[in-house]
Amino acid sequence: MSPKAESADTVFAFPYDWRQPLEMTAQKLGDFIQEVADRTKLLAHYHKAGYADDPKVNLIGHSMGGLIIAEYLIQTGGKHDD
Repeated sequence: MSPKAESADTVFAFPYDWRQPLEMTAQKLGDFIQEVADRTKLLAHYHKAGYADDPKVNLIGHSMGGLIIAEYLIQTGGKHDD
């Protein structure tokens, strides 16, 4: 957690339906990541820090969530176009 409220780290949960194909869910994760990056660019402290110049996210998953992340990274070669 950031020491200042105005520069708090932002966390977004990605909801998914485990019954859907892994490949499709990974593509939806990519769309979600893009939306998160776009919204994060609008936050004042990220804007001032130059986040828009080189946007990055940290992905954390467990069990099925980890498999979704792994598939997403396979589909994108570990890179996501902004």
